[in-house]
Amino acid sequence: PMPKRTFKEYVITHGSFHFTSINRMIHFPAVPVLFSTVFGMARYIYVTISGQDVDLGTILLITLMLWYTRIDIQMGLICSFFYGAIHWSMCEIFIVNREKGELSEYFMNLIGLFAISGLL
Repeated sequence: PMPKRTFKEYVITHGSFHFTSINRMIHFPAVPVLFSTVFGMARYIYVTISGQDVDLGTILLITLMLWYTRIDIQMGLICSFFYGAIHWSMCEIFIVNREKGELSEYFMNLIGLFAISGLL
């Protein structure tokens, strides 16, 4: 069995993989695309919190921001702005596609982007 690692040990180990220029070059476009597709797909799922319907994308965004902020406050703020903008964009695209009645095409495009970013 693998020994249990603390959160800090996990982050340090994970961060050690990001020192090569090739890895950074791949992560720069792939990670935002991956997150934007997850946020976009999560717009389909709603949960009720204190009588208010909230899409799962918003919950994922808040969770992600708390995770980044726990690692580093400055990184958390930068990522909150960046991923918040991505989430807002995906919400707007979702609304436009819903009004046009094209949600299935929107969802299929997201699945394709997700697959491509996952391969990177």
